Amino acid sequence: MMNFDPETSPYNNMPELNWYWGYPICSAVMAAIAFGLLFFFWRRGWLENSSTIKPDWQ
Repeated sequence: MMNFDPETSPYNNMPELNWYWGYPICSAVMAAIAFGLLFFFWRRGWLENSSTIKPDWQ
């Protein structure tokens, strides 16, 4: 596979190359982290629409 050779060193390669479910699990973990961060930002109110926010000087 491309430039990855797990036989030379297991530390310089992607570990999921030799796992049957490695790629889908890594993709699912990355998606879960992204959605978790979006949910966290939404709950904190950091993703508000800037057109509906009134400035303090008005």
